[in-house]
Amino acid sequence: MSTIISKPTTIQISMLGTHAFCEYRIYLELVMGFKARGTPEMLEGTKAHSRINTMAFLTRDSNISIEDALLQAESDGREITKRNVRVTGKILRGNIDEIHIGPKEITIIDDKKWAEHYPSYKNQVFGYCLAFKEQYNPKQPIYGAIKNYQSGKEVWKKQFSVLEEEYINGIVQRILGIIREDITPKPIGVREVCWQCGFKNYCNVRTR
Repeated sequence: MSTIISKPTTIQISMLGTHAFCEYRIYLELVMGFKARGTPEMLEGTKAHSRINTMAFLTRDSNISIEDALLQAESDGREITKRNVRVTGKILRGNIDEIHIGPKEITIIDDKKWAEHYPSYKNQVFGYCLAFKEQYNPKQPIYGAIKNYQSGKEVWKKQFSVLEEEYINGIVQRILGIIREDITPKPIGVREVCWQCGFKNYCNVRTR
């Protein structure tokens, strides 16, 4: 049974990935109030992120604030790496898996299990880039990157430009429209995907 919830005015950055996967999931979660049932993949990802964050917790950069990291990068030319960084933009909010702040560029990294760089992965990492830019307005160019947490290798990287910013803002406005119920969400309509979805028991439009 669903629980009707108050409609949010801010959006978790993970919703950008959900949008690329299936818009109807946004409606089920944020409008109808359903909770996704956990999958083995979700549990594995949570454990992997916790393990990586624990290993990085005692590094010399752990207690440096983002503001101080930006100042040190500019004044000393030092590159600082931090894990699990909370960001809050005008509308988007979330936790960055890893960020490298250097004198010449800032790289925001999202850890994923697979080596592929799916559109949902790119949308999510660019959402982190947008929120970081809005919160801190750094002088350095910002890059979004995807790292395979099993191999530890970076599999994709691209500069966050005005084009990406406009694209992500367009998705944000569409998600807000779905939440307000001004826009009808589009289901993915792929049977194999629907049957792996954590919302399949609540979804009345899934492909059977």
